[in-house]
Amino acid sequence: LAQSWAACPAATTRALPGGGGGVHAEARRWRAGLDANIQAGTATIPGTKINLDVDLNLDEVEGGDDVRVSLLARGTVYHLAHVRLSHDGENTLSKPITFAGFTYTVSTQVESRLRVEMTDVMMERPLPLMRLPNGGVAWLAGFRRIDVDGRLQGAGELREEKVDEWVPQVGAGLRTGLPSGYEIRGRIYGVVASRGDIDGDMLDWEAGLHWRS
Repeated sequence: LAQSWAACPAATTRALPGGGGGVHAEARRWRAGLDANIQAGTATIPGTKINLDVDLNLDEVEGGDDVRVSLLARGTVYHLAHVRLSHDGENTLSKPITFAGFTYTVSTQVESRLRVEMTDVMMERPLPLMRLPNGGVAWLAGFRRIDVDGRLQGAGELREEKVDEWVPQVGAGLRTGLPSGYEIRGRIYGVVASRGDIDGDMLDWEAGLHWRS
């Protein structure tokens, strides 16, 4: 299963008491759209490369739940995050599509469902030579668990493809201070991997204006 998409969240952040180190918990509600191609075949029957928007009408902006916990210890930030996204759609096929060993013919009315859960385990460290006013640039590295459940149903046939893999990811973060306690934060990180059932790329980015109490 190959896939790629971008999503942009709105966030609510709460700081928790953490003794000597800083502990922060974040509960987020994503507004996520899809920009993706998927392909699901068998050992003997290759799958069709499917554009989720054009072929399956899976381009609706959906809400997603995101929970994060970050721990600051000795200049390193450790992140643990879990996000869950869900997309549903229906369409009349304009071309034949082979998915998980079955071919859906032209003009077949199909219903599709995509469920994605991702768990990130990341560490973040600043780059000493790239400081900004009241902030700086940092590198990020870690692993992501990708759990995908894709279903396609039509012509009396239901096919399902599941993927559950851990893949490495890298990225960068930026933070700079503004007057009155505000600051701009941004991060971009992603995966380019061919491992197990994962063959593709995934890119996440986020940016926001935060107020430091």
